[in-house]
Order: sequence, then C-alpha cells, then structure tokens
Amino acid sequence: MTTHADGSVTVDIQTYITLPSDQSRWTDDIVATACDELAKLSWEDYHDLVKPGLNALRSTRQYLASYCESAGYSSPRFWFGSSTGKRNESRSFGGRPSVMRQIEEEMRRRAATRILASTLRKEAKELRIWAEVNIDAENQLPQFRSIENTLRELYKELRPNGCPRP
Repeated sequence: MTTHADGSVTVDIQTYITLPSDQSRWTDDIVATACDELAKLSWEDYHDLVKPGLNALRSTRQYLASYCESAGYSSPRFWFGSSTGKRNESRSFGGRPSVMRQIEEEMRRRAATRILASTLRKEAKELRIWAEVNIDAENQLPQFRSIENTLRELYKELRPNGCPRP
C-alpha cells in the first residue's frame, strides 16, 4: 500500500514471487512455495511486459512431460499437481534397485537413431538382449514382458517419430 501526498492510497494486489539471485540458495521449500503461487495465477494475472517472454516458452503438457522424464526431472507441480503415481512424473521402480531406467534410456536412444523395432514386443525383446550384454550381471534383469508392460506408453509416444515399419 502506498500513501500519496494528496491523501490517496494505491493498493498493489499483484502477486510477487521473489527468488534469491544466487540459484544455489534456492531451497526445495522456496521453489515449492514459488510453484504454489504460480499455480494460483491465470494468464491475465501476468504483466503485459512478461507475457511475450512466457508466450515464447510455451509448450504442450505432453512435450513438457516428455522433456522432464527424459531429463530425469519431476514434472512441475504447477501443471501436473502434486499427487504421486502419475505416468508423467518421474518413475520410481519399487523393490530392488532397478535397471529399468537404463533400459528406458536405451529405448530413447534407439528411437532417436530411428531403429525402434516395428512392434512393442520385438522392441522389448531387443531391449532385453541389450540389457544382457550391457548391464552388470549382478543386477536382476526384467523379462521382456515386464519391459513391454513398463515401456508401452513410451513406445507409443516414440513410435510416431518417423521410425519406419519394416
């Protein structure tokens, strides 16, 4: 609130999110609070000078989820909520330490080089063979059906990226 010389008062009702300029001082609590505040805002709440910059950063929910997953980041709560167990959030493979992340990364690499198999079943079998050769024998490897079930949605996302069907 600002009081002016003529006795009038200006009340600023904008939301301000202040982060430390040194990013290394951003704690999980500070980031969570900022995300919570962002989640409350609508497009109209942003200043007109900020909107072009935000507009340049726009993305679809699916692309953002894919990026976060490939980079190993958790999906941002301001768009995906804070509930656990959603497919788009970083996966946690329960039980023993899992090699599924390595297998998933190999599938992404294969998709990037356009060598995905023509069917999910064939791809899962190829990934199982790759795992036998490339992952330490001390680790328990999933069977191809487990690979198939775990990576089904990712295969559907990666398949349309121009991989030819033999």
